[in-house]
Amino acid sequence: MIDIYKCYLCIIIIIVFAIYFYIETKNQENFQTGDYLSSVDKNNEIMIKFCKKMKMLNKPNENNLIFKKFSKEFIVKKEKYIENLKKKIKELQEEMNNEDIDKYNIYKLRTHDQAQKQIQALELAKNNLLNKNKLKINIV
Repeated sequence: MIDIYKCYLCIIIIIVFAIYFYIETKNQENFQTGDYLSSVDKNNEIMIKFCKKMKMLNKPNENNLIFKKFSKEFIVKKEKYIENLKKKIKELQEEMNNEDIDKYNIYKLRTHDQAQKQIQALELAKNNLLNKNKLKINIV
C-alpha cells in the first residue's frame, strides 16, 4: 500500500518537473547574432573615420584657443566661488549647531538650578515639620 503511494508521489514529482522545464524552455529568447555584430563593427569603423575627418576640418585657430582658455579660466573661477560658498554654508551650519547646543546647555543649567532650589526648599520644609514641636531659644 505504501509502495503504491510512493510510486504515485514519484510520478507526480516527475510530471511537475517536466511541466517546469517545459515552461522554462518556452520563456527563453532565441537570440541569433547573424550579421548584427559585423554590422555594428562596420558602423563603428565608419564613425571613427567620420570623427577623424571632423577633427581635421576643425583645426584650432587663435579665436578657438582664446575661447578655450577663457572658458577654462571661467570654470576655475566658478569652482573657487562654489568652494567658498560651501565653506560659508559649513560655517553657518556650525554656528547654528553651536547656538542650539548653547541654548540647550543654558536650559539644562537653569533647570538644574531650579531643581537645587526646590530640593533646598523641600529639605527646609522637612526640617520644619520634624522640629514643629520643639522650642528653639536663641540666647544672646
